Amino acid sequence: LLDWKQYAVEPKQQQMIDRMQALVTSNDNPEALASKIKHLQEQWKSISRGFDGQEHWERFHLLAEQAYQPCKLYFTEQAAVRVANLDKRRALVAQLTEYVTAQPWEIEDGQTMDWALVEKLIVTAIRQWQSYATTERKGNKLVQDEFDQILASMRKKLHEHREKNSQGKQQLIDQALQLSDMEDNRQAIDNIKQLQIQRKTIGQAARSDEQKLWRAFR
Repeated sequence: LLDWKQYAVEPKQQQMIDRMQALVTSNDNPEALASKIKHLQEQWKSISRGFDGQEHWERFHLLAEQAYQPCKLYFTEQAAVRVANLDKRRALVAQLTEYVTAQPWEIEDGQTMDWALVEKLIVTAIRQWQSYATTERKGNKLVQDEFDQILASMRKKLHEHREKNSQGKQQLIDQALQLSDMEDNRQAIDNIKQLQIQRKTIGQAARSDEQKLWRAFR
C-alpha cells in the first residue's frame, strides 16, 4: 500500500512543483498570484497527507517562497498605503474640526459667514475623504464616525441658514403683494425698489425653494 501511494502521489507532486515553478516567473497581478499560490499549497496538503516526501516538499516550499516575493512586496506596500490614508483622514477631520470651531455660527445676521465656502468645503471634504478609501477597517471606524458627525453639523448649520433665507424672501413676497393695493403708485414703486435691494442682501435659500421664491417675487 505504501508503494502504491508513493507511485500515485509522486507524479502529482511533481506536476504541482512544475506549476509552482511557472508561478515564479508569472506576470499575474499580486493578488491573483497569491491566490494561485495558496490554492496550490492547499492541494499539496490534500494529496500529501500521510506521505513522507521531504525532498519534494522542500523543493515545492522553496519555489512557493520565491513565487510569493512580488506578493509580499505588494501587500507590504498596500499596508503602508492603508496606514498613510488613515493618517490623512485623521488630518482631514482635524482640519474640519478646527474650521467649524473657529466660525461665528451664532451671529444673528449671518453676514460674517461665507456660506458658499461652507457648501464647497462639504463637497471637497467628501471627495477628499473618498480618495483615501483604502484604510484599515479597525482603525477607520472611529475616524469615520467623527467625520460623519462633523459633516452632519456643517450640513445642519447650512440648512438652518438657508431656511432662514427662505423665510426672509417669503416675507418680501408678502410685502410686495400688499403694495398692489396702494393708491400711490409712485410710493408703491419706491417700496418695490427697496424690497429688491433688501432681497439682494439675503443669501441663497434652500435649493428646492430658491427658483420658486424668485419667480414669485418677480
